[in-house]
Amino acid sequence: MKDKIKAQLEYLQNEFARYFPDLISEDVIWQLARNRFLVNVELLPEELEEEVTELQYNSLAKDSFQSMSLENFSIKYQTEEYPNASNQRLRLLIPFSSM
Repeated sequence: MKDKIKAQLEYLQNEFARYFPDLISEDVIWQLARNRFLVNVELLPEELEEEVTELQYNSLAKDSFQSMSLENFSIKYQTEEYPNASNQRLRLLIPFSSM
């Protein structure tokens, strides 16, 4: 039974990678969407570098990121204070929205 489950999970992982190859990659924009505080700013496009650097050094934002839900953090910080980073994140996540 364990081998069947393992085989099925491996199959699903391969299928997911085939349908969504960009999600599996270590693309810096995907890293930005997952955690703005861990992304290497030097690898970001120039238009995002300053904004993300400012965010990473904002201690209030960092504390909020750890204590708030991702949705509430994004609403509070990303939309107005960091619009370029917010727009990049939304472009990635909108295709996966649900009602």
